[in-house]
Amino acid sequence: MTVLGACRYQDGKRTRDIALDDDVPEQMDRSEFAWIDLCDPTVEELSTLQDRYGLHPLMVQASLDADQPPKLDVYGDQLFVVARTARLDDDRILYGAVAVFVSHHHIIIVRHNAASRGADLRVQLETAPKLLAQGVDYVLHAVLNEVVDDYLPIFEMVEDDVLEMERRSLDTFLGRAEVVRIFHLRCELTRFQRTLGPMGEVIRKLVRGHYPCISAEALPYFDDVKDHVMRVQTMVDGLLQVLVGLRIEQPVRTTTNGCDHTATRGLGSHSCRPHRLGRHLRHELSPYAGTGVAIRLLRRGGHHGLTLQSALAPVQARRVALRPATRLNSR
Repeated sequence: MTVLGACRYQDGKRTRDIALDDDVPEQMDRSEFAWIDLCDPTVEELSTLQDRYGLHPLMVQASLDADQPPKLDVYGDQLFVVARTARLDDDRILYGAVAVFVSHHHIIIVRHNAASRGADLRVQLETAPKLLAQGVDYVLHAVLNEVVDDYLPIFEMVEDDVLEMERRSLDTFLGRAEVVRIFHLRCELTRFQRTLGPMGEVIRKLVRGHYPCISAEALPYFDDVKDHVMRVQTMVDGLLQVLVGLRIEQPVRTTTNGCDHTATRGLGSHSCRPHRLGRHLRHELSPYAGTGVAIRLLRRGGHHGLTLQSALAPVQARRVALRPATRLNSR
């Protein structure tokens, strides 16, 4: 475990450092509270805090789960909030959790697998004692705002790569390596969406609800965090639409002098006899049915055109977006 900070505050100013097993005063001024920030604590350490601060057992149990989804629960006069952290590592989004116990006189933060900036946050808030004097709800807002602020760089870094692929796709089909990366990024962003949705709902509950330890004066701060989450959600939705619309190419097998070779061609340009065109085209397009992928097709005339229409009928019915290419001379 790493103790990122354990201090007592009064009127927005730090009065003293505290230990996890320090006794809690029975009588405390309304402006006085304890702020404890931990990273990957043990069961024993959380049990100590449970005894000292009267934490509900279900809250403590949930805070030990590093994969806990975003949630907001109320236990008596205490509030329990779980937020999901996220950061980009190469093309993978790595997730963590931040669990927050809030009462009128304490805020306890438990971080798991999180790129923690807890110490920096404490220094930042201590430079504004008038705001910190508002109490635990202002600290809770700052913690959630810190988590959500880390979402935007993920989108920006992925966006640069996706827009570059989109630019190249205007002139040519994307190659196999880029196709694999497109599907990987779609999976990562779809999973990211499933984090943004519950996170947005947690913040919306804080904005529109009446919860212990959350004053009316603090609601505008949470409203800003809600807007930030919604903005990232909208941008991720748009980026997924770009990924779905990128043109891709299909690897096919050809045989020359008894040897197999892999060639990359546009869909529908399978090197086979004309009477087998329809069957092979259906086979090549079927994996993309229902995906919304836009596919460029070569136009064929005469008998080949009729074969092409017949081959596309069952695939179009399953909603593959077909984008015609420049006309080529028919064979």
